[in-house]
Amino acid sequence: MRYNGEDRATGEYCGHGMTCLLDNLQAAFLDVKLRYLPSWIVRRKAIAARYKKALGDLPNLLLPHYEKAGFDHIYQNYTLRAKEGDKFSNWMKEHGVEVLTQFRKPYYKHAGLELKDAGFPETEALSREVCSLPMCVEITDDEVEYVIQTVRAFYGK
Repeated sequence: MRYNGEDRATGEYCGHGMTCLLDNLQAAFLDVKLRYLPSWIVRRKAIAARYKKALGDLPNLLLPHYEKAGFDHIYQNYTLRAKEGDKFSNWMKEHGVEVLTQFRKPYYKHAGLELKDAGFPETEALSREVCSLPMCVEITDDEVEYVIQTVRAFYGK
């Protein structure tokens, strides 16, 4: 139950769980790492800006950018919507780019959660289409460029 009820091997949810993973040693690491957070956010925003500039012209991708006064995005993940879903995600993985596709099955479709499936077409579209491109402060500019080239190659650009 420590992973919110998810069986990490199968991806199935068998019940409502919780995440309780922080111990004293982890808290000590966090105390040190938090000092770097402002510079990490700057780096994440720079990577996101590169993705936006390089991928913004691809019609089947919906990128996670918005402009709204008073709101900011730190890009913990760079989650986008690719109309081609698994075909896109599998292409990226086959070409050495790790993408996260953690929500391919809506929660209400996991039998163990015993939730009612009332039909949510937008949720199901999101589940088919969402994935996250690599986003971390350790990724190099060359690696970001490779991700961009791999995405554009999928779309024949």
